[in-house]
Amino acid sequence: STTAPADSETDADAASGASIAGTNGEELRDDWDEDGENDDETTKLLMSIECLQSSMEVLRCATENLERLTPDTMVAVLHHAARHLPADGIGVCTIVGSTELAIVLAQLRRLLPCIRHARAIARLAWTLGKLDVRSADADAAVSHLCSVAPAALPKFTPQDLSNTLWSLARLRPGGHVVNAGRRAGGAASVLQLAHGIVAELSRRMEHLSAQCLSNSLWAAARLQ
Repeated sequence: STTAPADSETDADAASGASIAGTNGEELRDDWDEDGENDDETTKLLMSIECLQSSMEVLRCATENLERLTPDTMVAVLHHAARHLPADGIGVCTIVGSTELAIVLAQLRRLLPCIRHARAIARLAWTLGKLDVRSADADAAVSHLCSVAPAALPKFTPQDLSNTLWSLARLRPGGHVVNAGRRAGGAASVLQLAHGIVAELSRRMEHLSAQCLSNSLWAAARLQ
């Protein structure tokens, strides 16, 4: 089937009440401040963004506070925006084509060299697949993922692996990532990362949920 399976990232986060800031900001410090870059004001900003309930609200707030966002917290904000895309699909094209998202992605591109922790890499991968945005800045982010993700795969959770493979299938060879004169080797890099993820998943089969397995099988078939 060409229909994408259920979105395991959204379902799992909704079920667990996961957030970008966490309780009293503690989870944010653990997950997004591995270099100790966030201060109290940044934590407060992220906690306020967490209260926003639409992608456009999140993106507008991000554009107004670009210089306050560290590399990992920039990923957190984009991830939050992606999770709040309209479920019915209405208005998604407006959000994906918005000036606000373009500004945030341009800033993300400047920060890419500093995005190297496994959790940030995994969330960025899912976010790019969810947004499915077509731009040079988004392509640069995909290229960065293909470069840094292989070494981080052993630190990925099973869901991280499944979600990243799902994302690559959304940004599949034959899709926009490798068309229209994209960089040489773009398709090969995407497929090489996909093969690495499949190999890592095969070593953790007993830890995969039914949904992770279903998503992974769909993604693997789509990437063939």
